[in-house]
Amino acid sequence: LLDDEILLDEKEALTLKTNLLKTSQSTFLLLENLLGWSQMQQNNMMPQPKLMFPAQVLRSAILDCKHIAEAKKISLEARILEEAQCVADQFMLQTIFRNLLMNAIKFSHKDSVIVIEMTKNSQDKILSFHFIDQGIGMTDEVKASLFQTMSSKNQGTLGETGIGLGLLLCKEFSDTMHGTLTITSSLWKGSTFTFTIPLAEA
Repeated sequence: LLDDEILLDEKEALTLKTNLLKTSQSTFLLLENLLGWSQMQQNNMMPQPKLMFPAQVLRSAILDCKHIAEAKKISLEARILEEAQCVADQFMLQTIFRNLLMNAIKFSHKDSVIVIEMTKNSQDKILSFHFIDQGIGMTDEVKASLFQTMSSKNQGTLGETGIGLGLLLCKEFSDTMHGTLTITSSLWKGSTFTFTIPLAEA
């Protein structure tokens, strides 16, 4: 592009910019995941838990993924509890949110909706984050293998590829923060990834 004079119309320019954005954001997320994973493997990542409002971190993650979703004409609907608090490591929390959201986008169809919902159980003191897509779903066999090892996973709805590192990192970080990560899914009917963390008293 720098060396040649290439004349693009408005639609072609938008397509090019969108593809560049998708590539750069995906590459950035991969590098950040690799950094986090390598530090975990070498025991160099020390969690820095603090009392926080996770709604702020979740909104930031949604903003990071917004353009990727828009490129597939996917709507993101957020149902957020603004005043809920938890004790968590902000980097780990944001990594979990971004990876679960990017995973939902990857396996969602064009013109569909992804719901990101926060719920709390005051009795059990649990704060939950649900990432609900209407995508291709998965079999029980695929579900059972998701958090086992890094490997080549199924392609996304537009041919997106990955090595499964993001979900492994989500599981590692979830365990580190005394949380849980579960999946509900049916083939061709979509998936729900639920991340929970202890709810902090106001």
